[in-house]
Amino acid sequence: MLTKPDLALSASQQRQLCSDFVTRCAITAFAGRLPLRWPTPPQTPASPKSRYRSHYQPLDPGELLRMDAAAWATISPFDLLLLLIDFSGLRPVLAQKLYRASHRGRVPFDPISLFLIFGWQLVNRWDRTEMLAHLAEDRYADYAAAFGFQKGIFPTEGGLRYLLTTLGEYNLTALLVQSLALIQQAGLIPSEVQCKAIISFDGMIHDAASRMRCSAIQESCYQPTSPETPRPCPAKEKGQRGCSCETMSCRQQCRQATPRDPDARYVWYSGSNRTDHPNATVKAEGVPGPNVPVQQRSEGAAPPKSPHGEGRYGYRSLPAELVDHVQRTTWVLAEADLAAANGREERPAAQILHSARPARWYG
Repeated sequence: MLTKPDLALSASQQRQLCSDFVTRCAITAFAGRLPLRWPTPPQTPASPKSRYRSHYQPLDPGELLRMDAAAWATISPFDLLLLLIDFSGLRPVLAQKLYRASHRGRVPFDPISLFLIFGWQLVNRWDRTEMLAHLAEDRYADYAAAFGFQKGIFPTEGGLRYLLTTLGEYNLTALLVQSLALIQQAGLIPSEVQCKAIISFDGMIHDAASRMRCSAIQESCYQPTSPETPRPCPAKEKGQRGCSCETMSCRQQCRQATPRDPDARYVWYSGSNRTDHPNATVKAEGVPGPNVPVQQRSEGAAPPKSPHGEGRYGYRSLPAELVDHVQRTTWVLAEADLAAANGREERPAAQILHSARPARWYG
């Protein structure tokens, strides 16, 4: 067990001094249970598709036991997940959301392949175009094979956009239960944490694929306009130049809008939660105060005049994390639906917590 925290040590250093933690999380402690199988919720129907253009198969977890100290020091968390987890249990879950039973059209990609390359994109902070270009390069052939793709047969950017918009509506509560069951299966969490688990949320901003043209864009900008019912211009209402929407190109929607990202919005990102960060807010007396990473603004409001931070145009996700107060760490469980970047977090977080209350981990 961890004792009273030593403030001179980081959380990582304190965990290394905890014999229970080191024993529980050592690869040899659960090597016999590898790979950890992603749990499929009970009564999940089989995939509506019998064939795929790619086919994910779990990697050999025995490679972890053969790694030397130098390899362990350099392996990335993403590569570690590929070796630790068998994601096959996600196939029917994702397929039910993405596909319908039909013999028409092209054979789709294995949904796990798409799920994994999206995670690969996120950890490398690439946009979709960059990720797809790298996926086709010879130096990343081992990743393409691990994801289940055949050489030269990869999804398009439009296919990935469909994946994100469709899975963005997936029930987070179900993913929470599956993630918790996976962590329990590995035996990584002490029993006292399982009984007193705390779920928190940490909003993240994701840039839209489209280039922002107007920071005041709101829902009405995507509605038709006519002389009888002219479309309002939120930019002009704030004293900005805006758009008169008098041309043919503005008839169905304002030409300054981004039709490929109609739900994207502008927000001013002011820094991080760290009070020692140079962008952290301070009290009048000069003493560091609570920092709000994202300043909320109503749609159409002008950017603040603060010299710190940056403007971001896109979406906000809401990762749910299990707070392990015993081992002083957090476990990312799942992410909520993507929302506009300037959206608030309180309501969706409360709804997720309320719906997750009766959930039970799969035994």
